[in-house]
Amino acid sequence: MMWNLDEALELIRELQPKVRELGYHVLLGGGVLNEGKSDKDLDLFFIPLNNYQGNDDELVKYLFDRFSWLDPIRDSPDYMSGDMWHYKHMLKNKSEQRIDFFIQ
Repeated sequence: MMWNLDEALELIRELQPKVRELGYHVLLGGGVLNEGKSDKDLDLFFIPLNNYQGNDDELVKYLFDRFSWLDPIRDSPDYMSGDMWHYKHMLKNKSEQRIDFFIQ
């Protein structure tokens, strides 16, 4: 198992203060939310606070600095579902525990 709910909450609580400072909420999604675990990845979603038009460049820089290496994938067809989410970035860290970051 790559991720469980306890590990996800620990990471979210670590990220949340800086993410809020940058004008975003961080939310949990995917298998860890739905099943309490995932063998694939951890999905974290970032949405602007109170309709704030956040600066996603600052958020991406923070995530890059925090995780040391991120692989940006723009307009990935895997995530172009046409629903309310407009994925500007899907970022993966290079560690053995994959994290996908979705920024609205």
